[in-house]
Amino acid sequence: MVKTNKNSILGTYHTTLRNIGLYSSLAMALLSFSEKGILKKELSNKVLFSLGLVFLMISFVLSKELKDYVEENKKEISKKLTLIAKVINYTLVIFLIMVIYSLLHRYGVL
Repeated sequence: MVKTNKNSILGTYHTTLRNIGLYSSLAMALLSFSEKGILKKELSNKVLFSLGLVFLMISFVLSKELKDYVEENKKEISKKLTLIAKVINYTLVIFLIMVIYSLLHRYGVL
C-alpha cells in the first residue's frame, strides 16, 4: 500500500474545494442569467437553465466526493477543514432544493 503525505492530501482537498467553487459559481451565474430572461428566446433561457442545473449537480457530486475524501483521511485533515466540507455539501443541497422549488413554481406545479 502506498502512503501519501500530508501535503498531497491537502493539495487534493484544496483542488477539489476550488473546483466546487468554480462549478457552483458557474451554476449560480447561469441560473440567474436564465431567470432574468435577458435573452429574448425562451429556448436559450431554458438551455442556460439546464446548463446551470448540470453545473450545480457537478458541484454537488464534487462536494460529496470531498466529504468522503475527508472521512478517508481524517488523520491528515483538521477538524476545521472537515467542517468546511460538510457545510459546503449541505449548502449545495439547500441550493439545489431551492432551484427545484423555483422550477416547480415557475411551471405552476406548486
